[in-house]
Amino acid sequence: MEAILISPMNGTTCSRIALEKCEFSGQDSYPVISGIPILINEKNSLFTINDIIDQKPQTQDKTYSNKRNIKNFIRASLLPKLNIDWDLERRYEDLAKKVTNKRVLIVGAGDKVSFYKEIFSGNEVITSDVHLQFSPDIVFDVHNVPFKDNSFDLIIAAQVFEHTIRPWEAAKELERVAVNGGLIQIEIPFAFPYHGAPYDFFRFTFTGLRSLFKECSIENFRATEGVFSAVAVVNAQAFVDSFSNRFFRYGALLLSRILLFWFKYLDLIKSGKRLRHFSIPKGYWITFRKDGVKRSDQDCIGDFGLLK
Repeated sequence: MEAILISPMNGTTCSRIALEKCEFSGQDSYPVISGIPILINEKNSLFTINDIIDQKPQTQDKTYSNKRNIKNFIRASLLPKLNIDWDLERRYEDLAKKVTNKRVLIVGAGDKVSFYKEIFSGNEVITSDVHLQFSPDIVFDVHNVPFKDNSFDLIIAAQVFEHTIRPWEAAKELERVAVNGGLIQIEIPFAFPYHGAPYDFFRFTFTGLRSLFKECSIENFRATEGVFSAVAVVNAQAFVDSFSNRFFRYGALLLSRILLFWFKYLDLIKSGKRLRHFSIPKGYWITFRKDGVKRSDQDCIGDFGLLK
């Protein structure tokens, strides 16, 4: 990783990664915590290095997944889920077949660091996030990706772009660090509640997301968490938000999970690649391939025709 690192501030090359500091030839340096460099350009980021070191909750809160908490245990392990990404396992198996002895960047790895390392074993996998909570390989803000141009054969950003305050900048950064011919996998929610507050900024239609990656063609796409999952999630949230008392809210959560969980199975019929699948999905993904062709807005909108 050290050989392809650049300063998020001025783009200079990495001189060395020491026990407590990552130093660059431009004389700037950044802290290293438990072997994890924190490469944040605070002038161009919502996040500060001190907040990251102090592990203040950012886009995720690790305590939410702590199953020693009885509420979390019931919610995560006992109650039926309202949505399932039916395509997840096959999607990543297909991506893994396309990269061997390559370099893979995971943006926003979250609690899936081990999953990504395992599924893409045989490659150099670099996991990242904007916090230290799940021990990624590196911490950075996707608006300033601290890697050299043309460094990665595959880039994955799952449930990330809704949390970027300037997604057009983030997209250009991912295009910059992808090799020509490399893949950029973007996975996003669409009909989904405000989450990771206050760091939740955007929802993207198919053409909206496509328009961000102007130097890429579309390799593949699918709405895998479909319209029925969206109906279940939105109605459950509306029911919970009808109450302010926390006990009533928790009761509403229990009841909505029990009443609406079965909706997701209808997505096995409706999820897919047609316009009707993209009208109001819970979530979808697009695989882009960088080809270096400069596209106009009109060119990008033309890919609407793929939704036949």
